[in-house]
Amino acid sequence: MTYKPLGVMLALAFLASCVTQAQGALIPCVSVTSSGLKREFPPTLAIDGKANTWFSANVAPQSLTCDLGSVQDVDSIDLVLYRGAERNTALKVDLAGSTSGPWVTVVSRRTVTPLRPARDKEGYQTLTWARQSARYIRVTGYGNSENSAVAINELRVYAPLNLIGTSLPDDATGTTTSPVSGEVVVQPSGDLLPPPDQVAYFVDCAGSDSLDGRDPTRAWRTLANVSTLSLNPGEGLYFKRGCSWDGQFAAKWNGTSTSNITIGAYGDTSLGMPKFRMTSGESTINVTGSYQQVRGLSVTVASSHVPPVPSDAVKCKTTPAGWRVGIRVAGSNNTIEGNYLTGLTVGIQTTDGEGKGRFNKILRNTLEKMSIASQNTPDNGDNDSGFFAILLNSDDNEVAWNTTSANFGCSEDYLIEGASIEIFRGSNNWIHHNKALNEATFSELGGSTDNRSDYNKYQYNLFVGADVGAELLVVRGAESGWGANFGTEFHNNTAYYVNVGIACFAGCDSTILSAHGNIIEGRSNPSKSEFYGQGADEGHNVIWRTGGGPSFNNGTTARASTTVLADPKFVGPLKASTTGDYRLQADSPALNRSILQYLTVTIAGVPYSVTVDLANFTLPSSNIDAGAFERQ
Repeated sequence: MTYKPLGVMLALAFLASCVTQAQGALIPCVSVTSSGLKREFPPTLAIDGKANTWFSANVAPQSLTCDLGSVQDVDSIDLVLYRGAERNTALKVDLAGSTSGPWVTVVSRRTVTPLRPARDKEGYQTLTWARQSARYIRVTGYGNSENSAVAINELRVYAPLNLIGTSLPDDATGTTTSPVSGEVVVQPSGDLLPPPDQVAYFVDCAGSDSLDGRDPTRAWRTLANVSTLSLNPGEGLYFKRGCSWDGQFAAKWNGTSTSNITIGAYGDTSLGMPKFRMTSGESTINVTGSYQQVRGLSVTVASSHVPPVPSDAVKCKTTPAGWRVGIRVAGSNNTIEGNYLTGLTVGIQTTDGEGKGRFNKILRNTLEKMSIASQNTPDNGDNDSGFFAILLNSDDNEVAWNTTSANFGCSEDYLIEGASIEIFRGSNNWIHHNKALNEATFSELGGSTDNRSDYNKYQYNLFVGADVGAELLVVRGAESGWGANFGTEFHNNTAYYVNVGIACFAGCDSTILSAHGNIIEGRSNPSKSEFYGQGADEGHNVIWRTGGGPSFNNGTTARASTTVLADPKFVGPLKASTTGDYRLQADSPALNRSILQYLTVTIAGVPYSVTVDLANFTLPSSNIDAGAFERQ
């Protein structure tokens, strides 16, 4: 694999339902009111912290409204419903900044069914939505499967998850359909606008560039004014949902750690994400500033700008080759969140320009079907590359809660090339809670002997291989010309239908790779090992091959006593698929196999601990299960 000199996204989970999204800090309700009540069951019983007391009111609909005391960012609630393990309850959730509204529906009226198994011992259900600013959270009940009463034992409100750095606000991202999985990425219904006190500029495909762009009725029409726009900390630039633009722009502004700049979407969420098609150059959105949030945008390349097929193509006569990057991040402390990218060479790339490209967050994006090679030559030169969902060419970034699928294509050198998360000359990156489904490679690390990829950490990721071939993790030792990958940690990940599991070679030893608490199941006829380590530090793993006979080879180092060669007993795995159930059955050998010490990693000198699994269940305080899913 080689790269051009650097100077030169199952879809997102169904957000407005009972889904698996990590939660941030609990925000207490300062007070609570209701539209009606039974005298002995006042609304305060729903926020008393006791799951065995409840608010109740007869004759639905009835509502319960939590006052947070001030406007705050929220993206989920936990509910305990009275007798919620036995009956269904119909409800919806609305948010507002004041009691006079406007109220925005973030969870449309729906029937909540009992969780089996319960989310935790108290039976909490989680309802989530795209991050919004609100002071009031109103839950309206429409009765249950037995009667017309509304009864809520507990209501808890949560801020968005704080990953690395400060918690950053999110924006609804519209509606789009995944061309690979066919699933729909949805957002709350309604016409959503930025906070009313924010200095903001608007772009609408039905606007006019002769206006000042300062509110939706005076929106600009094209990207021309964006290039000369000056944004200050806390200000925003918003594009109208349902619109498309041919062109590209630079996010070149600088916010602060406490006052980020927002580049996002506004308008009716039913119209879909604002779409951007690159028509020239190598990147659609070039993020060169700092403390910016790029959220809720759909990015691809215009058909007129797809690079040509190389004239000397032999095996890959329909595969274009060239650099087309959806979102390139050369600045630092930026957040790239909730975007949709497809049909490119690279969906999202971080680059190391003059020590920048650091401390960025790539969160909750959907990246699929990257279809362009960066280089594809029939010279047997071991140098083809491309088809990357995420490419990290810099240090100290976080990649979490993304979904990738079908990011691979034809290669003259390797037959198939591509990766979900590629790291080349990037170190101290944290990759956790991602889903790579129907992919050819989850992650490969490379660089050079004097510019390596070191100390990268992987936790609680899911990888499902594609029929074309599937490599889980490729790392190298000091004998490799691509540079050693010292300090790689790979813990509590789940992989299924792989052709190559963990491959650590060219001088691999315990200084290169530590792999604990993983589940790796190979396909029935793989060409290589499920685990090949040459002396890697490993333990607490479950290694298997569909049909039996897994291959485990760690050189002269014996397999750890805590690692077993056994069927992990997934609930419902599906090969080469974006669906499938990789939770564990009750008799799985992965139960209680891993240990807590592998939940904490250190990034740039700061320790971070994982507290939830890939299904957002809280991890126990004692021994944990191997793999990305903790059995409930």
